[in-house]
Amino acid sequence: MTATLPLYSGGQISAAQSGSVAQLGQSRAERQIVIDNALLQMTQLYFGQQLLTRVRDVRRDVLGGLERHVSDAIKLEQAGFISRAQRLQAEVARDDAAREFEKAQADLESADATLSGLLRSSSPVVPATPIFVITRPLDPLDDFLDAARRAHPQLERLEAMEQLAQAGVTNQRSKLRPTVYGFAQYNFDRRDTLLTDPDWTVGVGLRYTIFSGAGRSQAVQAARETVSQAQAGQREARTQIEIGVTRSWNETEAARRRFLMTDSAIASAQENLRVQAVGYQQQQTTSLDVIDAQLGLGRARVQRAQAAHDFVIALAQLLHVSGEIDKMPEYIERGERIAP
Repeated sequence: MTATLPLYSGGQISAAQSGSVAQLGQSRAERQIVIDNALLQMTQLYFGQQLLTRVRDVRRDVLGGLERHVSDAIKLEQAGFISRAQRLQAEVARDDAAREFEKAQADLESADATLSGLLRSSSPVVPATPIFVITRPLDPLDDFLDAARRAHPQLERLEAMEQLAQAGVTNQRSKLRPTVYGFAQYNFDRRDTLLTDPDWTVGVGLRYTIFSGAGRSQAVQAARETVSQAQAGQREARTQIEIGVTRSWNETEAARRRFLMTDSAIASAQENLRVQAVGYQQQQTTSLDVIDAQLGLGRARVQRAQAAHDFVIALAQLLHVSGEIDKMPEYIERGERIAP
């Protein structure tokens, strides 16, 4: 039986250990990237479905309002207060609203099917969290930049790749050094040995390659170039992530401000519809005035929902590029719900 024990390997053992740790870190970072991308996609589909639900409801309300307007127009025409042309205008607008409602319903059904498919659900998914907006200003941009530099999985992946490349340099340099090992041998079979032959043999060995056609110096240089490439990749990725965080932060803030401005638009559209409807009953406004007011209120409500949706998607993108997409539930709790 012979046993050997490495005493000095020139750094091969530590390089192998460092390489294993780096590979584990790279695998974990890549797994986190996949998870984060899936969470972002889920957020986009989930709140996209919520937006389409809101649009469908607005289209239904507009259709209901125009149907009531047509009913009023028919009565006024029969009483001789309006012309046939005004009644036809109301019917044309109602038919257009019906087509818009059917389209909104079809879009929503497609979104439902996509969301159910992503979740591998055999039945329709009914989202419980409506679109939301955080009306207060966001945390400072620097907070998101610091989070991205600290915990973005893409940077963690590239750092692990650099560590792996550094381990490769150490491994290649170790091949230029000697290897020292201890060995021991014990003879269990004494039948064919002399009495003077020892049972035990213990010693120290040294192995060193004097000449090799493998180009060991060039291999070390190549490993160092790999390290340089990994470091350059980190710098570029850090720059792109910082740009992405800044752009997403600005887009999120802009969407938040756009949403806040829709309050006055909704109030004005509601008041305009009320005034036009009263004026129509008193023969002071026309059918087209009422139709325009009804459609204007519908547009304002859709724009409000769209602004809220834009905020949610921009916020999700901001958290994703900051490496904090898993914190989305915390922001949902802080938000003001926009009823579906």
